[in-house]
Amino acid sequence: MFGGCRGTGDILADVDVYDPETDTWSTAPMDMPTARAGMYAVGTKGGTAYVIGGWDGIFPFNPVIGSLVEAYKVSQDAWTTALPSMPTPRAETGAASHNGKIYMVGGAQPGFGSSADAHEAFKP
Repeated sequence: MFGGCRGTGDILADVDVYDPETDTWSTAPMDMPTARAGMYAVGTKGGTAYVIGGWDGIFPFNPVIGSLVEAYKVSQDAWTTALPSMPTPRAETGAASHNGKIYMVGGAQPGFGSSADAHEAFKP
């Protein structure tokens, strides 16, 4: 689980890990570099998770956060932040990883606002 928000409106940078073998949750050693919520998307390639888009809890919608791409390499317990931005800023989007690409589908721009019909692919 990457980020999210509390009922108080606090936007989180927390990273939590689920182990299906032991059916337990734990806290990852490192939080995300940028706190965000709004059901942004997470896609994977190899041992890296890509956190894409989202909302910082501030109105109006911040397109910088909405297009942000950050990657967490599990084996190195390290984040990379210098990645190309998503072309269409949005939150509440879906992601699917397939054939070496991460596909971003739909979403809303601004967060909790009008729908975005953008469908884009990211090749890490």
